[in-house]
This record gives sequence, C-alpha cells and structure tokens, in this order.
Amino acid sequence: MNYQELQARVALFANRNDLTEIIKDAINEALDDFELSGRYKYMEARAAPTITGIRYLAAPTRYLETISLTATASGLKYFPAKNFEKFIWENYPSTTTTGTPKLFAYLPDLAQLLIRPDPDVTYVWAHKYYQRSVAFSNPGDTNVLATNYPWILIYGTLLVLAPYLRDNDVVALWNAKFEKWKTILKESETHEEFAGSPLVVQPVYTEIVD
Repeated sequence: MNYQELQARVALFANRNDLTEIIKDAINEALDDFELSGRYKYMEARAAPTITGIRYLAAPTRYLETISLTATASGLKYFPAKNFEKFIWENYPSTTTTGTPKLFAYLPDLAQLLIRPDPDVTYVWAHKYYQRSVAFSNPGDTNVLATNYPWILIYGTLLVLAPYLRDNDVVALWNAKFEKWKTILKESETHEEFAGSPLVVQPVYTEIVD
C-alpha cells in the first residue's frame, strides 16, 4: 500500500470522516513507534563511510543502532567494539597515538562515530546498522513495511487514534491484530534468516575391526 491507500483504509476502519489530517500524522507516528520500539531485518542498511577529522565517521541518515563496524587494510579485517565515549577516552587518552581501530562510540550530539585509537593507516570501512524509514509525505509514498506488512501500520495507526475513537472493545481488538502482525513479521524474518539447508549434527561412524 502507499500513503494514500493507508489513509483510506484507516479512515474506513475508524468509521470517521473528520480525521483526515490527523490520520496523516498518525500513520507517521505509528511508523516511528514501531521502529523505535524494535529492530527488524527490513531496517538493516549498509554504508561505506570515510574518516573525517582524524578519528570520526559520519553516522548515516536516520541512524538508530550499529550492527557491525569493520575496518579493512592490507587484506586484514578489524572489528572495533562498541563502548561508551568516557570509557574510550579513559583507555586511549592520547591524541597523538595511532593504531588499529579497537573501540568506537556513537556521539548523538555530533551525529558521528568516534574511533579510537586514531587509525594508523587508511582503512576501508563497512558499517552495517539499523535505520528508520523515511516518513510518509506524498500520496504515492511507500516503504518495505507498507508494501509487505501494511496491517502493522494500519492497526498501529488505529491505536494511535484510540483517544479520538473512545471504544475500548474495538481498540482491544485492534491491539490484538497489531500484535499478531508483529509476530508474523518476526517469524517471517526468522524463517528467511535460517532458510536453506538446516544445521544438523552429523553422525560419527566408527569402523569396527575384528
């Protein structure tokens, strides 16, 4: 579904024709609520950032959380671990010492990742992370969630609208439907992750010699 179709479906279920503008905002609020409260594979993204200012990598747009960060040089891969900024500076206080990247921290006030120690050579960086979806704006806008699991947005939006509807019984039904579709999404992503040949314990054959 696209943004316009989501609006129409929500209005139909709510049985209200006086909430047109409110429904537009409620859909985006439902999207934010859903993505800020959980992490799903469809939210995964990748970037290849470059070092700026000696020790910083720019955080991606709509960044939520790092899954992995890799630095490669001379055919070797390094995997700096995430930690707190204070801990990183306590362990690597010198601004003149360089070395292989060991630690990183996200600095929300700068929208950057701090790398320590300062990289000693030029590394190729690979950043895998969770990212929020772009907010709906135009009638034709859509995203992975709206296309494949629109009922999560529909029922989530109806829950956002609950104070306007004041019907506890139907709100309870919508909440149950919302939770059901969340489970369907999680199970679908789990099935996809483990699709193919299953991991099994191979039997050990021992030859018996008379």
